[in-house]
Amino acid sequence: MDVIWLHSFDTNKIIMGLVYADITLINGEDLILAKRHYIGEEEVNK
Repeated sequence: MDVIWLHSFDTNKIIMGLVYADITLINGEDLILAKRHYIGEEEVNK
């Protein structure tokens, strides 16, 4: 979880907020092999 600091130039206040995100980790070597058609896209490790 990351904390984002936002600065409002209009009111000169600092606003702190939380950012939530869903991420998918993908094996970079598998992705390259899939782009070169050595393996199928379904074989890429996520």
